[in-house]
Amino acid sequence: MSVVTAVSLAVIASAVVVAVAALVPVLLQARRAAARAEELLARVEETLPDLLTDLRQLVRKLDGVATTLQDVARSVERLDQMAQQAVHTVDGVRAAARRVVREALANAAGALAVLREGVQWIRPMREKGRNEP
Repeated sequence: MSVVTAVSLAVIASAVVVAVAALVPVLLQARRAAARAEELLARVEETLPDLLTDLRQLVRKLDGVATTLQDVARSVERLDQMAQQAVHTVDGVRAAARRVVREALANAAGALAVLREGVQWIRPMREKGRNEP
């Protein structure tokens, strides 16, 4: 074996030793990370069923709330329609009351005119009766 071959083998062997020495801490850190990941997955497996149960209950409650909101929206729509009908009815009653008042005023004016004519017709007769001996 030549000196170059011996030196090359020594360099390669030392490089392998340095690589192994550097790889040992990396492997130890990977082992710790894997252990932490296993712990985390175990905790997730423990809490996941409870979390899913809570989520299902929340979804059921939200469905109930959505149904209630739909019912409220329908009720508000019906109330709006009833309010519009009430406004329409009040407008009709107000218009009818105006007509009744106009007719009553017209009838009262006519009655006063008739009464005035009657008084004027009776007055000359009364004065005639007073003037006669």
